[in-house]
Amino acid sequence: MRLFSKLSLLERYIITELISPFLFGLAACTIVSELIGISFEQTRFIVNRGLTISTSLYIHALKLPAFIALALPITILMATIFTYGKLSRKSEIVAFQSYGISLYRLIIPALATSLIVTFIMFLFNEIIVPPANYEAAITLEKAMNVNRVPHQTHDIIFSEFSQNNYTDKLTPGSYLKVLFYAEKFTGEEMQEITLLIFNQQGLKEIIKSDSAKWNHKQKYWVFNQGVKTLINPDGSYGTFTKFEKLSLNLSRTPLDLAKHNFDNREMNIFQAYKRLSILKKTGDEQSIRKLEVSIQEKYAIPFSCFVFALFGSALGINPQPKVQNNAFGITIIILFGYYMIRMVATGLGTAGIISIFWGVWLPNILGASIGCFLLVRKSL
Repeated sequence: MRLFSKLSLLERYIITELISPFLFGLAACTIVSELIGISFEQTRFIVNRGLTISTSLYIHALKLPAFIALALPITILMATIFTYGKLSRKSEIVAFQSYGISLYRLIIPALATSLIVTFIMFLFNEIIVPPANYEAAITLEKAMNVNRVPHQTHDIIFSEFSQNNYTDKLTPGSYLKVLFYAEKFTGEEMQEITLLIFNQQGLKEIIKSDSAKWNHKQKYWVFNQGVKTLINPDGSYGTFTKFEKLSLNLSRTPLDLAKHNFDNREMNIFQAYKRLSILKKTGDEQSIRKLEVSIQEKYAIPFSCFVFALFGSALGINPQPKVQNNAFGITIIILFGYYMIRMVATGLGTAGIISIFWGVWLPNILGASIGCFLLVRKSL
């Protein structure tokens, strides 16, 4: 309230005009997006799969934060187009300009408000949405008798290169060091393991073991009941040795990979970065790029509130009172174009055709550029 009281009369007036359409739009967009997003699916589960109404309502409540976050950029866009369009129709924009107030000055309250919404959305997406999404998924899976195991149970595959970063394996002199495969994982113990160890000349050792566990205190793997085979320089099999126990100083990354059971939407940014550091040791470029896209979206999507505020303000504001805008229709068209560009660009980024940055941020950059162009053109 103190901050609001320090604003100029003009700023308070415009922000007050923005609040009503923003709150109405947020409620409407949240309800519509949730109806489209999960309500039809939940109804089908109630009818065909025996999902109880109380469980369905609980899942709706858990998914509500995600749909509120989804609705925020849309609401900002609609509210700014409507508010500045209304001020234009009532000739208030012309009146403000007659007092020497520029169009740039008039949209500052909307941009400042959008920055606050951007910050709130970022915190919302990091603190509330991931655990709520996880709880909603677990609740639905239990109701459908599909219990999610807390770890991967089969086919644990890990490859380590001579360089830590996954892109470095393409550089001259780098080579595959370790290929780890476990047929089963119990949660603590790997079973039916095949381990290939390489050097610069090629395959050096083959180790087959019934089981292996990570020693948390000593930080190494202990393999049980197996056979170690040395490979000769010419590629033929050399001596082999049976062992009861064999300790090896290998990375614990296979354990970290196997224990992960979160979807990208169920991780906050710190968990995502931790997961990324693990994936970069595996050489799985597709999974790495998908996660890098997800991380960048955690920044880009909240920032779209600012972009939509700039675009909506520039589109809605007009020195000519006779020009009228249909806020709802224009919002639909802009959103369709924005999300089409976003879908194509992120797809190209994930495929490695363009960089991750351009794949995620291109829609925001285009939106901000068009908004600036419209504003400059109307100011002339």
